[in-house]
Amino acid sequence: MKSNTLIITGGTGGHVIPAVHFYNYINSRSENIFLLTDHRGSKYIKNINENNILKINSSHLSGNIFFKLNAILKLLIGFFQSIKLFIKLKPKTIISFGSYASFTPLLCFIFFKFFFSIKLYLHEQNSIVGQTNKIFIRYSNKIFMNFDREYKSIKKYKNKISIVGLPQI
Repeated sequence: MKSNTLIITGGTGGHVIPAVHFYNYINSRSENIFLLTDHRGSKYIKNINENNILKINSSHLSGNIFFKLNAILKLLIGFFQSIKLFIKLKPKTIISFGSYASFTPLLCFIFFKFFFSIKLYLHEQNSIVGQTNKIFIRYSNKIFMNFDREYKSIKKYKNKISIVGLPQI
């Protein structure tokens, strides 16, 4: 059985576009690459086989009480969609480009890593490490950063940091 690679991203173009560039780079050298995003992030994806684009429900939690209740429902649905995708794909490698849309699939990763040998790599596009990457760095093999600077919020994981910049065409 061929091993599957899952790239997780979503939300804004700042997360999705670098993930798409990375997808195109490794897709030209490998098979069984899948891109997991939310519906909002999918609008930034072009020229990728539709069969390799997976969509889940997701949402951020800012807004009024009604928005937050709706967001929690979307996150719960996204969590169960992620479980289904993990069971189907059984990814061996996961590369997450952060964002709130990565949160529920990465929760699934924590559960499934006990049953399958899965490697997790994170990529941070910003000069300040995002919340999702901060939460999951302890479970990652490496975190790839754009900027060569001191990251105080994750300094205890400095052995996992590699400076790589943004994926480009």
